[in-house]
Amino acid sequence: MKIKKREFDIGDIVIDLHRRLRIESYKGDEMSFVYIDEVQDLSISQIALFKYVCQNTEEGFIFCGDTAQTIANGIDFRFQDIKSLFYKKFLFVPNRSSYNKAWEKAKSLNVFLLNHNFCTHAGVLKLSQSIIDLLLHFFPYSIDVLKPETSFIHGEAPIVLECENAENAFATIFGRSGSQGGKIVGFGAEQAILVRDDSARKEVLDYVGKHALVLTILECKGLEFQDALLYNFFGSSPLRNRWRVIYEYTKEFDMLESKELMPYPCYNDSIHNILCLELKQLYVAITRTRQRLWIYETGDEFSRPMLDYWKKKGVIQFKGLNDSLAQTMKVASNEEEWKSIGIKLYNQDNYDMATFCFERAEDFYWERKSKAASLRASAKHLRDMNPKDANAMFMEAAQIYEGIGMVNAAAECFSDSGDHERAGKLYLKNCDLKRAGDCFYLAKCYELAAQVYNRGNFFSDCLTVCEKGGLFDTGLDYIRQWKQSNHAGFIMVGRHDVNTIEQTFLERCARNCLYLKDTSSMMKYVRAFHSLKLQREFLQ
Repeated sequence: MKIKKREFDIGDIVIDLHRRLRIESYKGDEMSFVYIDEVQDLSISQIALFKYVCQNTEEGFIFCGDTAQTIANGIDFRFQDIKSLFYKKFLFVPNRSSYNKAWEKAKSLNVFLLNHNFCTHAGVLKLSQSIIDLLLHFFPYSIDVLKPETSFIHGEAPIVLECENAENAFATIFGRSGSQGGKIVGFGAEQAILVRDDSARKEVLDYVGKHALVLTILECKGLEFQDALLYNFFGSSPLRNRWRVIYEYTKEFDMLESKELMPYPCYNDSIHNILCLELKQLYVAITRTRQRLWIYETGDEFSRPMLDYWKKKGVIQFKGLNDSLAQTMKVASNEEEWKSIGIKLYNQDNYDMATFCFERAEDFYWERKSKAASLRASAKHLRDMNPKDANAMFMEAAQIYEGIGMVNAAAECFSDSGDHERAGKLYLKNCDLKRAGDCFYLAKCYELAAQVYNRGNFFSDCLTVCEKGGLFDTGLDYIRQWKQSNHAGFIMVGRHDVNTIEQTFLERCARNCLYLKDTSSMMKYVRAFHSLKLQREFLQ
């Protein structure tokens, strides 16, 4: 399918990089030490690319991550696989007797377990560990076997909120939000509602409006909040009633009375294999909070197996959602706090939620900047499928960037929208002569492009655009100017000096006149050749 559509993915890029680095070798700066965080999001093949930039295999690499958070598509990472990788890709040299030594080195790689958590309290850690237990039971090869995390911080067990429907739940929490003492009340900057996907986000935003930050689980990965509300994770799960396979685990470990059990399916890899990713996503969502975690489900049909499991382990509590509890959930945040989280989201390319934060921070510059970035990202995504709408988005983004003084970003968007002339004028205003000339060339404003290239001493580009635009006499005038200014003969432009560039242009002009049978004009260019020898060779 990819070949048919002439498409490629990140895996294809990695394969191509390996191929080219093997053939051409790495020519960039070498590094002595490499530290990779969130390493579980990389494939083994991606990690292997680092062998080209760092030869210090003895002590030059540190990998840090959590294999329970492997939710990237196509990645199934474990730290024990790193040892095999180092042996095969970093240390092993074919046809040498030292391969045993290389394997010994690989086996001796140090693994440090960072199992004391300084941010999250023990109640949340117990809940997350219950998910690790299920992963180790159903998918023992998908995760490293590590000691449970510990914490000296105390906090209440995560709360399952009980309310008859979502509309009432959100109305209870946010229905009377307002402002107190100059601070915005609702959910604060260090609080978030976590949902499965964009569809669930839209559903929640319809309820809460601009009273809370709403993020998908994938978006919130790498972020932490003081409090988090996990919304309808099981109700929106593709597993649906197959979550009942959890009862197999609870029965095996005598966690439920037989009279409490309803019929449940036995684990089947072809039916329940998606459970691994579901558990890891649930783990990521739960570990986003440092203090309070609330869980709300719109119904109990699909959530009941996990809630029964957690209830039996004593890692959750159930509370009815009322006005009193809702008031304790809300936290006020000031503008600086909203701006801070907005910048974090902006740097993670989550422009829509970043824009929301900057609105709450009342920071006009960052709000407009984030809005433009969102339009630009959407336009790039749409460009192949719907060029007309994409160009309109590029144009809107360009106007926003121009309005807040981000000239280069505005010019790039104008150029992407097809308005190369306007982009060129902005680059010219910003004294970026090369880009200005390139845009005028694309806009077919050849004379203006030649003038700009000439100002920037981009000789080759200047003469190329003169030839393309049929500005032969203009090009000849520029050549005479350069000679008078004593540049010719010693200024290097790329791989060719100015003389070579000029000679090539003059020959093409002469040949064009010859083709038009205008020998009088032809001789004008021939006489400008750099030597009598070149003139004779051309005339012969």
